[in-house]
Amino acid sequence: MLDNRVVKDIIIISSVWHTGTMSLINLFKKEKPGYKFINKDFSIFKHESQRRRWFRKSGKYIIFGHIHPNSVDFIRGLSEVSTLIIPMRDPLLSLISNYKRDNHRPKTLKNYNIGLFDQLETWVKYIFDLNSFHVPVDLDISKLEYNGVAFSKIGVYNSFGNSLLNEAYISKDKEYIISKLGDCYSALCDMENILRPSLEKLGYRNLLWWKDYE
Repeated sequence: MLDNRVVKDIIIISSVWHTGTMSLINLFKKEKPGYKFINKDFSIFKHESQRRRWFRKSGKYIIFGHIHPNSVDFIRGLSEVSTLIIPMRDPLLSLISNYKRDNHRPKTLKNYNIGLFDQLETWVKYIFDLNSFHVPVDLDISKLEYNGVAFSKIGVYNSFGNSLLNEAYISKDKEYIISKLGDCYSALCDMENILRPSLEKLGYRNLLWWKDYE
């Protein structure tokens, strides 16, 4: 494991897919102009030699990317000696965003479902098991800040535009959402007991996919 001296000027922004990563990156680029930004697949840090090659560099860095199973142990260790920031979002919104993206790609339904289930597995196994600073981008974060960065200034990044699914989420049309997400919606509901306690600690309330939604 790397020591404090090596990683002290590094901020890690790691996320589950479609949770507001680019919104957070754009904010830090504006508020932290003295940092160099590196977009990396964290799986490159699987081997110790690759880790040291990157983190022995001088200067200030913000490295961002998505959480992958083969890099979680490294990210977990790094979070003990550096700053790990994780953007958060209602997992249902995350799945909807993923669905919109994959509708722009020639994927089979089977591969699409595999992608969504992988995303849900990442939520359950990793997202709340890391020593990190969580930023719930879809909640009121007007008073939330880190090291001079006010998250109230975060903008909305929506690369695939609005859709009927967005409208269904806003109008609480559960039937339409289920018709599109199918078994993945059911799988998310099955994970409520695991995810809900941590989501509630962050301020989430009365989410559409919770059993006692009103």
